[in-house]
Amino acid sequence: MKRAISFMVVLSIALTSCVIYSTALDVETSAQTSDVEAQVMEEVQKAFDELGLEYGYSLSGGILEKYVDIWDYYCHFVDGNTIDYVYVHWSTNGGSDACAGDRYLDYCVSSPRILRPTIGLYIYDVENKKIYTFKEAEIYATDYLKDFLDNHRNEVGHYYTVYKCGDMDLDDEVSIIDATIIQCALAQTGEFPWYDAQREQYNKEYDGTHYIAKVYYVSDFDFDGERSVLDATAIQMHLAGIDC
Repeated sequence: MKRAISFMVVLSIALTSCVIYSTALDVETSAQTSDVEAQVMEEVQKAFDELGLEYGYSLSGGILEKYVDIWDYYCHFVDGNTIDYVYVHWSTNGGSDACAGDRYLDYCVSSPRILRPTIGLYIYDVENKKIYTFKEAEIYATDYLKDFLDNHRNEVGHYYTVYKCGDMDLDDEVSIIDATIIQCALAQTGEFPWYDAQREQYNKEYDGTHYIAKVYYVSDFDFDGERSVLDATAIQMHLAGIDC
């Protein structure tokens, strides 16, 4: 009996030690991760400050700090010591070619419906120290942008909504139900959801009389710029594993 009690005491001490050691490791890892993020974000802030200067802002009088800001960001860790890319939501009060409202890869990103400075969404390539707009990232940082939109799009700030193209019922999947919604809307036995037609708020074209804002559709699954029965067909072929 005494041996059993002694064994239980030793086991309890050993388990307690493991928990304490594990907790200590977690705290150490967390602190290490925070240090890495702080170092990378210092680099990111400097890079965007320099971009602000390229747009004609001045550091004097706090102008840059007042009108140019990183509103939101997300650091993607490869491991506890390495960040490969950073998503950045950056705002300026002047011209920018990084407006958010558009289709990127297989997603539609809504424009903000509020009066704010021109807003841009960016991917920062940590290894190469490069800033890419989402549109540039489609070409030069495709893997980073795809990873962010596929797996971390919930990190986009509350000023935006990210829609998966073809996902008409917003269940985060493209299914036969989505194809049916498109078909019913086209046959006028149903309606396209209110969020289907997205309007790009900035970088509008001017035809000499008025500004024309580009419209893009969540339902535009075949990416031809229109919503049609071809989109429903493309969804069905996609579900059947047929390339279209």
